[in-house]
Amino acid sequence: MAGLFLDLGTKAWATKTLAEGGAIPLASNLELRYAQNEGAAFSMLERAPAEVRGGVFGLAALIAVLVMTWLTRRGHGGAAFVWGAPLVVAGALENSVDRVRWGYVVDFIRVHWDSAIPFLGRAWPTFNVADIAVLAGAILLLWDSRRSAPSPAPG
Repeated sequence: MAGLFLDLGTKAWATKTLAEGGAIPLASNLELRYAQNEGAAFSMLERAPAEVRGGVFGLAALIAVLVMTWLTRRGHGGAAFVWGAPLVVAGALENSVDRVRWGYVVDFIRVHWDSAIPFLGRAWPTFNVADIAVLAGAILLLWDSRRSAPSPAPG
């Protein structure tokens, strides 16, 4: 619940403070800059009709919540799963609140760097607190799946 308030509070702050084109540099490669993301991760489906985006995002969030709830109730995973599943679910729900209210997600954390590798570009897609929760949860779920995977049979 605290994550929901943190996410919605920071998005409200970003909308009020940064929406008029201002950016706040925090470090040489980190700044706060308002963005409206109508797409999914990395702006996928950004140009799709609103009805398509709404259906895809709604279905994806519903599936994530149902799968994580089912796995949790079955007692799946170890400590990393116990922390990771709620983070993924919370992040998905937090961004869904934006999509229902406005039709887009408010993003405001921008990381950029100088890169000698051309395909990496020079900036990470702008993100928010809910995205951090989803990423952290996904990493924990992957970690848990690697740790709890059965060992191959000797042979």
